[in-house]
Amino acid sequence: MRKTILTILWVSIALSHAAPARDLSGVTMEGTPYAGERLDYMVEWTGLDVGKLTLLDHGMVEEYGGTFHKLVVYGKTTGAVEHLYDSRRQFIGFMTPHHRPFRYEEWEKEDDDWIMEEWLSFLFDIKEVRRIKHEKLRNILAIQPNYFDPVTAGYRLRAHRMKPGDFVEATVTQGKYIYRITTTVEKGEIMQTILGPRETLVIVPKIYWKGKLVRNRDIKVWLTDDEKQIPVKAFADVEYGSFTATLTKYDEKGAEKVHGKG
Repeated sequence: MRKTILTILWVSIALSHAAPARDLSGVTMEGTPYAGERLDYMVEWTGLDVGKLTLLDHGMVEEYGGTFHKLVVYGKTTGAVEHLYDSRRQFIGFMTPHHRPFRYEEWEKEDDDWIMEEWLSFLFDIKEVRRIKHEKLRNILAIQPNYFDPVTAGYRLRAHRMKPGDFVEATVTQGKYIYRITTTVEKGEIMQTILGPRETLVIVPKIYWKGKLVRNRDIKVWLTDDEKQIPVKAFADVEYGSFTATLTKYDEKGAEKVHGKG
């Protein structure tokens, strides 16, 4: 349950940066325009503080024998809800300089150590993504050039300025299943945020599996209607309740102060 909550809220926030392109593979980018950013969110369930999310853009780094763009989502649950015990997780995405996924990792903290539970290797030359869990190969899926993991999909969707009426779709995999995600953009209300009052846009992602809508995933995201398009609030209504993530801190250079896994 705890992983599901963090994943739903992360995907909803990540998908807040939609592009006016029919297919995500057609979105182009230059450089790393959001390098250094840190966004912190408080997560609530029916008014209870149940966790925190932090999004970090580390820019270009030297890892795995090459130069990659590193993105990290850090999630923490508090145990305030039954069956939602204390947990710390990290979702890490690595992109090539051409903004294609290279590697996706899921980590969990056990006692004082971070353990990599599973990871994906994207092998576009042979059109495969391989999922490894506990050092064993678990899945091999056939992929196309426009396939992404949850972290890199969110970043690629941030390429262009949005406007109401825009529509975008993407194919996303976590190594076990392949999902098609579509999102529409609507005009939102003026919202009080930590950045002050802001006009907003609202996106409404829809998740499909094998062509069928996943009906227990009602998601909305509010973001500032300006050049930065900062996600300020995300809402996910699932079968066991509704969760809200609210932006509590935005720092353009905050990721530079975070080194490694804490």
